[in-house]
Amino acid sequence: MLSKGLIGVLAVAVAATGIAVAEAGGGASRPEPFKPFPQHQVAAPSKAVSTRAAKLRAFRKVKYVESNTATVDGGAEISGFLKCPRRSAAISGYFRNNRSGVVLDFSSVGNTIRKWDFAVLNLNDPGKTAKVLVGVVCIK
Repeated sequence: MLSKGLIGVLAVAVAATGIAVAEAGGGASRPEPFKPFPQHQVAAPSKAVSTRAAKLRAFRKVKYVESNTATVDGGAEISGFLKCPRRSAAISGYFRNNRSGVVLDFSSVGNTIRKWDFAVLNLNDPGKTAKVLVGVVCIK
């Protein structure tokens, strides 16, 4: 019963995301093209972003894909995308960092349902680098 309810909630979330993107004219445009982040599949989000709900095992068709750790210089922004495995759809993105003043500037479904676009901005002074990691939640 729980898995049917979870499937319904996820279906509504995917539909709402599609409607929002369609109404916005295909999503927000950025001045720079997005390039792929180096990525790998993980069993669950990294400990800094994991929650009790993320560890729910009733719905086994959830996949998590994370980037490798990247460095963002102070006053700079990095952007890119992560891609879900075949026959999966991206439903959400997340990130973590090791310094205050680092924000997720852009997080949205990409030009296909398998991609999730990210931009991470370091608002700190030059010379104060930060380590960041981005991830995407995929459903099958």
